[in-house]
Parts: sequence; structure tokens; C-alpha cells
Amino acid sequence: MAQADERRKLTKWLEVIRQDVKDIVFDNEIFWEVQQIIGSNPRFSNTRGIFNQWMTSSFIQAAALGARRQADRSSDCISLHKFLLEASSSPDLLSREYYVRVTLQASDWPKQDAEELANGDYDALVGPGMSQPDPVQVQREIDELLAKTGKIRHYVDRRVAHYDLRGVQQPVPTFNDLGECLALFRRLIVKYYMLLTATDLGKSWPEFRFDHDWKAIFGFPWLEGPTKSGIPDRETSP
Repeated sequence: MAQADERRKLTKWLEVIRQDVKDIVFDNEIFWEVQQIIGSNPRFSNTRGIFNQWMTSSFIQAAALGARRQADRSSDCISLHKFLLEASSSPDLLSREYYVRVTLQASDWPKQDAEELANGDYDALVGPGMSQPDPVQVQREIDELLAKTGKIRHYVDRRVAHYDLRGVQQPVPTFNDLGECLALFRRLIVKYYMLLTATDLGKSWPEFRFDHDWKAIFGFPWLEGPTKSGIPDRETSP
């Protein structure tokens, strides 16, 4: 496969990965904002927490599966792990020459200024004077990915994907473990998206913004009667 085709493939992969991780990050932000709403309302202390227990359990399982997906390397998947393996085996796809060329094509700056900027970016992303990523360096990122996701992968494999008779034999992952995974995913996506497309997603990616107030649903009572029109009956829902 020609280099241009390989780069298009990796760019498509990274778009899929970027959207998947963005969804997990947004779910995480929404979950913690809802927890803040619950924690700041004293009326919740006088009610049983079954709904929040259900919501927390659902979020934990969905987020753990999402983190697990990025560490997968099976032949039929798209993941950050597989992306890094490709980058390690074909570092020339992310060469300095390619990055400078793409930057020049997209820039309105004078050629010399744009080249200087592109080379400075590449020095920061890959290393001063490097002509392409060092496979050893990429392998360190793979090792970090597997280390950060280790407890989550074990938990998902033993309790979420199925109930393993051997039980969970590593410490149960914490919210902090998930946060560290998300931070790593974001850092790697921002880095390699820039190397592939010369587009800087920014250190704050993804920005937690909506075109509407998603918390508006909490501004009115949810229970207004024993039944609600327009909601499918449980007996007939799929």
C-alpha cells in the first residue's frame, strides 16, 4: 500500500478513536456534574440512592469498556493501541518531511516562516533534529497505554464482559485510574492528530461545550403523575 493510502487509513482510524474518546470524556464530565448536583442538594440525603447507584454502575461499566477498547489489538478492531503499533512499524509515515510539507500546504504564512514553525512543532512533538518518530519512543507510549489501562482491562475481562470464575485478582480500578487513562488518551490523540494532519486540537481538547443547557432538564419535576403520555409501555418496548 502506498504511503498516501497508509496515511489516509491512519487518519480514518484516528478520527474513529478521537470520537470514541471524546464520548467517554463527555460522559465522564456529565457524570461528575450530576454528582455535584446531587451532593449540593440536601434533599438527596433523605432519599434512598438506588437511582444514583444505578447511574453510577452504568457509567462505570460504559467508561471501563470504552477505556478497554483503546487497549485492544485484535485484528478486526480500531484502537489507540493498534494505531501506535502501526506508527512504530512505519515511522516514516509521520516523518518531519511529511509534516513540514502538509504544514506548508495549509499555511498562509511566508514559506520560510511556515517551515520554521513546522520544524519547531516537530521538534516539540517528536524530538529536536529527529527525522521521524523513534520506534523505541512509540513503544514506550504503548507500554504506558497498557500500564494505565491494566487494572481496567482486567476488571472488564473478569466482571463486565463476562463473569469469570477466577474472580478479579487485581485491585479494582478507581475513578482516578479512569482519569489517568483519559488524560493519556487525550495527550496521544492530540500529538498524533497533529503529526498526521498538521492540525492542533489544543491542550483543552475536547472542550466541554454544548449548544444548549443540558442541565435544563433538572429545572423541573420529573414526576408529574402516575403515567406519562408518549413513553412506550414496558410491555411493548424492544
